[in-house]
Amino acid sequence: MIIGKELSRAEWIRHLDDCALIPHINRVIAIGLVKAAVDTRPIFRVEERIARLRGLIQIVSDIKPGENGFFQSVLSFAAYKDVAEEARFFQLDVGQPVRVEGSLRQILAPGRWFNEQKASALAAVLGRERDDSIVPSILSLMNMAPARSRPVEEMAAITALDRISRPTTSPCCNEHIILAEKVVDGFYEPVCNQIDLQGIIHRPPECSTAFDGRQRVTFKIMVRRPDSTLYDIIPCIWFPGDKSISTALRQGFPVRINGSLEHERYRIRSIAASNEETKKLSRYLALAGCKVDVATVIDTLGLSLDPRVTTKTVHQVWIRELYLDKSDFYEN
Repeated sequence: MIIGKELSRAEWIRHLDDCALIPHINRVIAIGLVKAAVDTRPIFRVEERIARLRGLIQIVSDIKPGENGFFQSVLSFAAYKDVAEEARFFQLDVGQPVRVEGSLRQILAPGRWFNEQKASALAAVLGRERDDSIVPSILSLMNMAPARSRPVEEMAAITALDRISRPTTSPCCNEHIILAEKVVDGFYEPVCNQIDLQGIIHRPPECSTAFDGRQRVTFKIMVRRPDSTLYDIIPCIWFPGDKSISTALRQGFPVRINGSLEHERYRIRSIAASNEETKKLSRYLALAGCKVDVATVIDTLGLSLDPRVTTKTVHQVWIRELYLDKSDFYEN
């Protein structure tokens, strides 16, 4: 059940103007164990070398139930430049305790990638040389980006303060990651999974009944990045226990929440090559005089004509406390 009606564009803009003076807060503290080997490979952008650190932290949840009585949430984090350089002085081996502080960022980046091996395989199928212009043309037509640019694309999406003016690549991956401002060892510190958010409700909340019979409210919160025009849109889950409270939530209203960041895996139908893409590819192959069929090209690129069932991992905020009264909001 959807709570309230969706706002029109004019109403939405008016709400944003009314909420402009409310401080937007996005703070995460995660203390747990290093889940997998930390990636410390740097990023090279033009002639600049940028220090980078990517890792996973595993934390036993105190709010989300699991199959064996407890749930272990796995969270992604990234650090760049000085923060990444300083983190290398600490022991961040698998199974070691780590403390990560920062903010939760949304990644909107290309969802299809190709490497040199895939490009060469495409050239062989087409019966052309690797440097023939038809190869990059088909890769672009199928909305595929070079894998070597993936770390740069991800960093741009995580750290951007302004919209990046470049052609939209479709389909697009939509993930969340902790942008670390501090990564240190977590020895002698208690396990912690805490996220504080203050922003605006993005869409009309939806109310449903969970498998255990409790009322569940799901919604997304928009939080503006510091000194930026960009917002991160973060999904939330709340078990209010009181229907009268849940119905007070409305799209466009300011809200402050405290909770923990948890992951969830869903089985979804993956995005296949669209009808429009396959039609364009068929026409292009015909004009280029290539007799290879569309299905062979799509298979070579690792795509599919039919949607496949895959598993997608998403991150959600499980809410402990929620505040709607402005007197309870953070002032800065």
